[in-house]
Amino acid sequence: MSTGTSALGGLEHSRGRYAAGEPFARRSVEIRQNALGPDHPDVAADTAALAAILDGQGKYEEAEQLYRRALAIFERVHGPEPYKIAVNLSNLAALKQSTGQLMNLSGCTKRL
Repeated sequence: MSTGTSALGGLEHSRGRYAAGEPFARRSVEIRQNALGPDHPDVAADTAALAAILDGQGKYEEAEQLYRRALAIFERVHGPEPYKIAVNLSNLAALKQSTGQLMNLSGCTKRL
């Protein structure tokens, strides 16, 4: 079920229809979290996807919290170096740049 809702959220995101994709992305996070637990990498991936949708809508505060949550999960599971972490750091930096807060990344800028 989550894969389908995640795909629908991703489709709407790719079309630039962020508000339409948000309910699908939120449901996908909820389903995966209930099935796999809050610290599973699939939950982190869906959380990062939801963050991107929120970022696209200008909901920067919630998007940042979700990017950071996904990063924390990925780092616990994979360590500090893998690709998924780099992608999420890049997304977080883009969000901070768009809000004029690039220097407020709490240590993340050293890794970019």
